[in-house]
Amino acid sequence: MHRRRFIRNLGLAGLASGLSRPGRLFAKSVAPALQTQHGPAVLKGKPDGLNLTPADASVLDFVSKFGNRAIFTGGSVAGKATHGPFRVSHILALVTDTGKYRALVTQFGAFTGNGISTGSSICFNHLQTTFELEALLPDPFQKRLADIQAGIRADGSSMVYGHEALLYDPASKDLSDPHGIFAGKYAMLNRIHAPGSYDELARGSLATTCYNLQPSGLDQADLSGALSRNVGGKIEAQGVTGAFLSNLTLSSQVGAQQNIQALCGTRLVRSAIRLTLGCDSQHVIGNFARLRARFGPLVTDGAILHGMFQTAELHAQSRNQAAQLAIDGGCNLETFLTIQDLLKLRQLKANKAFKVYA
Repeated sequence: MHRRRFIRNLGLAGLASGLSRPGRLFAKSVAPALQTQHGPAVLKGKPDGLNLTPADASVLDFVSKFGNRAIFTGGSVAGKATHGPFRVSHILALVTDTGKYRALVTQFGAFTGNGISTGSSICFNHLQTTFELEALLPDPFQKRLADIQAGIRADGSSMVYGHEALLYDPASKDLSDPHGIFAGKYAMLNRIHAPGSYDELARGSLATTCYNLQPSGLDQADLSGALSRNVGGKIEAQGVTGAFLSNLTLSSQVGAQQNIQALCGTRLVRSAIRLTLGCDSQHVIGNFARLRARFGPLVTDGAILHGMFQTAELHAQSRNQAAQLAIDGGCNLETFLTIQDLLKLRQLKANKAFKVYA
């Protein structure tokens, strides 16, 4: 699969540099302290500011067996503070024993067993919660933490929204909110930089639903304006199609099906998918209700939606492009499908009853 591996074949690429320098692996490392600020009103006066769940506690205990520090980061921090509907945790973990780490994540029955890895990150489901576990050795851990505080993403690009830079240390209960998304009465979708593409606008829109953030009128106006026009060419079309497909799983988990259907009928998405995949997104999404009723609850909405667009591709030269674009971002919370979902997706596409009229 494009950029993904099953966890049972985990390569531990993110820890390779440490394995070649065993003398430094267990060296004492002092990770930078969080640049904390006072949290939002909903966090004040409570022994533990965030709504940590039994699933979080279980994974933190798991992390403590191979490392000595774990930090919650990104939108998942906002979601725990605002009691958002999307049960998700992104944990940045400091690894001090690679042998234990390798043994724990690959052992039979581990809750990482339904996960998928890319580089140093593992995505998995545990107790009805989606986790992204980013496990790093001391030097990369310190750099990653400093980058987050500086507004830099893992891929080196600049963060666009303030919730991306949130950090929470469950041990010290320190909260870092450098862009003040919790400064007012409600948690806000604060811009750090102006979104430069539909992809960024779509991420921000999904964050408002996932993490219970209040959007600004500017964000809503920019997104509506983008969706009301046709794409300008093949390069933009591929970017819009990739953004739509990579967010499809998350959209199906936190939003109403009517919202996805409406998105498929917009000029931007419809023109982009027609140019990239050769099919009409409005016609494709019209198959969902029929296919949802035909296949039981063991098949997720996400698997059905991805199956529809993958089987509806018409351009011979772009076969499998829908599958590749859907996971082009690698392993992260937004694009994650479990191994079970991926296997169901293959079965759906091979099933003669799974007919998509596009």
